[in-house]
Amino acid sequence: MWKHTEPRLTRARRNKNDGRGSQAIALQVKAETGTQTPIQELKAEIDQMMVSWKQEIYTSAWGYMEECAAAAIDPGYIENPWGRRRLFAPTHDRGLQRAYGREAMNFPKILGWGSKTG
Repeated sequence: MWKHTEPRLTRARRNKNDGRGSQAIALQVKAETGTQTPIQELKAEIDQMMVSWKQEIYTSAWGYMEECAAAAIDPGYIENPWGRRRLFAPTHDRGLQRAYGREAMNFPKILGWGSKTG
């Protein structure tokens, strides 16, 4: 399996790599290390590392997003800071519940400062 090593990149190339997706990073790792691991396995591992890094860096925001996802299922609605509610229909379908959780996590971002709340 691929082991994390710091690639030797110039300053200009290092700045160009900021904000890249896991697919591009996996392709670069495969090219630079010459590993025989399939791209999809590398991409899955990099995806998991990115999620865990975000959880470590943004612990309070991550907790809030998980609370939003749970609130979409239990009371069936979430409320943004301006009092606007997003209702979710009751269901026992786990796939639909996960979709509700993702929608609930995005709700505060979608209805932010620039949107109409009235």
